[in-house]
Amino acid sequence: MCQRSLSRKGNVYFKQKKWADAIKWFDKSLTDHRNQAVIKKRSEAEKNLKEEEKLAYLDPEKSLEEKEKGNEAFKKGDYSGAVKHYTEAIRRNPDDARLYSNRAACYTKLLAFPLGLKVRRTRW
Repeated sequence: MCQRSLSRKGNVYFKQKKWADAIKWFDKSLTDHRNQAVIKKRSEAEKNLKEEEKLAYLDPEKSLEEKEKGNEAFKKGDYSGAVKHYTEAIRRNPDDARLYSNRAACYTKLLAFPLGLKVRRTRW
């Protein structure tokens, strides 16, 4: 098939918001001819796919479960394990400020003061 028909098929999937299929067909189209418009559409589809994956990963309930696991690990004195659980909880619900505070407390207990002071959001 020619480049135009492949890119049209990619555009159909793009309009249906089937990002992975659109990227596949845009890639096939680009093997024949490097078209700037197709390259732009492909990068936009990749951006949308990544954004959907991020939103699918967010889950306040799983964040709460990880927070509880972190709290248990903190009470047992397993601070590095608690950091892992709190970090996962932050990835699941980055808007909960208590998670950042709990993780900073773990870093303080581990005597990793620079990491405890770092209040950076852990988004991908």
